Amino acid sequence: MASGEDRHENLKTAIRTERSIMDKARLDWVISGLNQYPLTKAEDVFLKTASEDFNRNQALTKTQEKRIETLYKQKSQLMPNKNPFAF
Repeated sequence: MASGEDRHENLKTAIRTERSIMDKARLDWVISGLNQYPLTKAEDVFLKTASEDFNRNQALTKTQEKRIETLYKQKSQLMPNKNPFAF
């Protein structure tokens, strides 16, 4: 089992080789949108971890970014008649 420091270094290495295009504003917007939907414990933990990773490394891995975007698409389909222009 890797120590916390080893995990952090491994994550930094993964981020360098798997750089993301999601910026902080987009991440915050997606997380804010996801918080409108019921999340499982695992989804909630993943979002908190991804946010912490972004704050620490100023980036997500492509895998994290893809999972967040996919989760957002799945959750937003739960409300198919939702009008995006309604306030």
